[in-house]
Amino acid sequence: MAALSADMYTIINQKSGTCLAVSGVDGTTVIGEARNDEPNQKWKVELVGDGLFDMRNVLNGYFLSFVRGGMYAL
Repeated sequence: MAALSADMYTIINQKSGTCLAVSGVDGTTVIGEARNDEPNQKWKVELVGDGLFDMRNVLNGYFLSFVRGGMYAL
């Protein structure tokens, strides 16, 4: 993860160099795309307690979620 501020990150795949991104619609599959520093590639990390945290997309406020083996923005 590349820190953009104290709580905002761009998540970069070390192998492919692509960034974790959303397309902007609720329930969409999260994708990897070339880094462009747009808000759909920026994530706020929010501590929720007991060592757990949420990851919220800066573009649309959707949370990163893992459902049935896939990764989605809800």
